[in-house]
Amino acid sequence: MASIAFFDCYSLSYTIKNKIRQILATYLMCMNPNSYFAQRLDYVLFTTQRFTRRCSTWLSFLMALIRVLVVRNPLDTDYQQLSEPKAAFGCIQAVTLLSGILSTVGYFQYVVTAASYSTSCNGSDPEEVYVMEESQLFSQNDHLLTKLYSLVDSLISKGVQYLHKSPVGYHGYLQASTCLIDINWVLKLTLYGVSNFICDNLDTKSIKSDEHAAPLLSYSQYACFAPEHLKEYDETGKLPPRMVRGSAHGDIYSVGMIFYSMVERVDPFDLNNSLVVPRPQLIKDIIDNNLMPRVDDNNHKEKMLLEKCQLCWHRDPESRPTIRDLLNTISAVYPASKGNLIDQMIRMSEKAAEELERQVAVRTDELAIAQLQTMRLLNEMLPATVAADLKNGIILPPRSYDSATVMFVQICEFNAIMKKSNANQVVFFLNDIFDQFDTVIKQHDAYKVETTGETYMVASGVPEENEGRHIFEVAEISLEIREISYTYILQHHPSYKLRIRIGFHAGPLAAGVIGIRSPRYCLFGDTVNFASRMQSNCPPNQIQTSEITAKLLFETHEYKLVKRGIVHVKGKGEVNCYWLNEHIHEEEHANEAAG
Repeated sequence: MASIAFFDCYSLSYTIKNKIRQILATYLMCMNPNSYFAQRLDYVLFTTQRFTRRCSTWLSFLMALIRVLVVRNPLDTDYQQLSEPKAAFGCIQAVTLLSGILSTVGYFQYVVTAASYSTSCNGSDPEEVYVMEESQLFSQNDHLLTKLYSLVDSLISKGVQYLHKSPVGYHGYLQASTCLIDINWVLKLTLYGVSNFICDNLDTKSIKSDEHAAPLLSYSQYACFAPEHLKEYDETGKLPPRMVRGSAHGDIYSVGMIFYSMVERVDPFDLNNSLVVPRPQLIKDIIDNNLMPRVDDNNHKEKMLLEKCQLCWHRDPESRPTIRDLLNTISAVYPASKGNLIDQMIRMSEKAAEELERQVAVRTDELAIAQLQTMRLLNEMLPATVAADLKNGIILPPRSYDSATVMFVQICEFNAIMKKSNANQVVFFLNDIFDQFDTVIKQHDAYKVETTGETYMVASGVPEENEGRHIFEVAEISLEIREISYTYILQHHPSYKLRIRIGFHAGPLAAGVIGIRSPRYCLFGDTVNFASRMQSNCPPNQIQTSEITAKLLFETHEYKLVKRGIVHVKGKGEVNCYWLNEHIHEEEHANEAAG
């Protein structure tokens, strides 16, 4: 007697420790994992978990011992013929056994249905079950759903089938709450063979239940037993304070209920649903009218399993499917659950490898696309050769060039355009016109240095020298850009005539990459300033260049230039300037085509 009392007290203390560990684990999920308190709490939980694992073996041994001493022997004893001390002793034994059983159930507060997974840490009731959709299972863990389906096979082949072939004969109390899953995803059945024992002792009043005490079974549990095992109940809906008797056919009925919960992701009789039969009438309809849970006809993927569930609920126990029928259905609906544990592990490993290969291929394609986009953006910001060197980690030192050509293009009367336009229209206009300028640049050996407001800067001969062709490249670009301005139509102001001024100059300069986080290829020297002055002192729709640059163009006899005369240039004084009007060869080819 002392050993039984000690076991009961130890079981209760074990339950309290495990409950505290679960609460702490819930808070740990909501903490910052890198914080000091979270790390210390995780260590405490790990230590407690190791302790509880060691204790579980001894508790199982003591439970088996008590079942041998208390369950078997008193069943053959007539309590009515015993003396008062022995009868009291027997009642104490039975009550202690019941208390031990119920406290043992407290070890497992996570009631896991086969299609539910608790993943929330919102501080709700720890016994609440959170339903996760199939897509969420795959998104969090690719083989988690396969594990859940393999649990179904374990429930049937290794659990119920074993009990039906054992001397116990049946489970008798098969519910989702008696199907436990350990840390290794091994399904274990509990509380088997105790239902008839409790019923016998309740009927003989060897165990008494207080009428004000909570019933042994919840209403939802009571409604999921086979109709042949349900007893009459109070019309008010209050459950009788008794356990139902079980049978092998009743276990098949309960298996159908568990399958239904998996597939439909709701309780078999959802009492929170207003469409369900009222609570006082539910048990009566199950007994008299063979009421069954509603089946979703739109679930075609698992239709075979749902049909098998309906067969499990057949009113005639002999007409219910056998264990072999259920195993065949599971194998057909969930092929991943076939074979032994090693076969399933091999399939899961192969599937994980295939998924990993697929993800690697997808990530590789995404990386290639991202690299192309990065290079495209980098080539827009920097010359192609400079961008390639920076990508390869080459540090480019500043460099001086003996001769290069710099050109500036500015939109005239830009402030007047802004006054007649909103922000979106201004941005659209600049993007549109500069994009057309970019198209021209890409057709020549030149590089767009930058755009500042309404000003567009181009250079040729840097960073790659082109043997003096930079002057002619810029001359061609300036003529083509001016031609675009003649025909350009401002969408939100069609009557507006776009006018630009262009200036360019050839001479020595220096260039280099400025900036680390946001590198830019910048040009320095008097040539840049001189080209800017050529643009700022140029009338609209004209292309102005310096005398030095004009002489180089005259040497080719391909361009028509007109001497403008002396112009006062800030910082340069009096400068002789020229206007570039056209490319002579273009006019000659046009005349030949007309003739």
